[in-house]
Amino acid sequence: MCNTIGLYQDGFHVTGWQRFPNGTINPGTGHCDELNTMVYTYNQGVLLTANRGLWLATGARSYLDDGHNLVSSVIRATGWPNEDRQWHGLGRGGVIEEYCDHGLYCSQDGQTFKGIFFTHMTEFCRPLRPYERESISEITPTLFDEEGYQYHLARCAAYAKWVEHNADAALATKNEDGLFGMWWSVPFKSNNPAEWEGLANGQPLPDGAVDHLNPVSYSRSAVDDGDLNDRGRGRTVETQGSALAALRAKWMWQALYA
Repeated sequence: MCNTIGLYQDGFHVTGWQRFPNGTINPGTGHCDELNTMVYTYNQGVLLTANRGLWLATGARSYLDDGHNLVSSVIRATGWPNEDRQWHGLGRGGVIEEYCDHGLYCSQDGQTFKGIFFTHMTEFCRPLRPYERESISEITPTLFDEEGYQYHLARCAAYAKWVEHNADAALATKNEDGLFGMWWSVPFKSNNPAEWEGLANGQPLPDGAVDHLNPVSYSRSAVDDGDLNDRGRGRTVETQGSALAALRAKWMWQALYA
């Protein structure tokens, strides 16, 4: 499921499966062996909460290590700590980005994906609550590794600057009405929107990738006022939710890891 830079791809599908407009289905080969190499931000996030849960259930530090390896892969795929405009696999300029962001054609689902990632990353790095510690002590007292837990928190603390950088990027997309945009890599009212549009339009999908969750069905009209987020679905409740998830992550890191 992982690609060469450590990111989880969308998944395997049945070769030849197809649903036709009249409702009939071609079952294809019946074998789930066709890998869609598309990478979405939310695919990375859901695994982080799973790793945390498996660690709580078993006490195995390896699950935390797997989670940190994934977080590190995501951060590298945004180009961090460099802030250039080159696409690095899951972002640019150190800012996480959905592939559909650059063309502003993200679907209603796609607009939630970055928020899903930050929700799960926050959960992965959230310190244990008292009742969780008590539960571990009662159920698996010999499995809890205090040294490993403190190492986990220390690694989480190291993500603070990247989290803050992304939350600030989301804040920078707010318009005069206080609404967040979808494409965090560019500030509200870009000084040179044509440059950003030209850069993004030359960005190819990975080989074998199908962005089936974000069909290109929304307007990609030219920008008149420099606001690159004022296209496609525009500023929606979903874009607010994603930005708030990043802000919540920033607040947690400031409160716990400053």
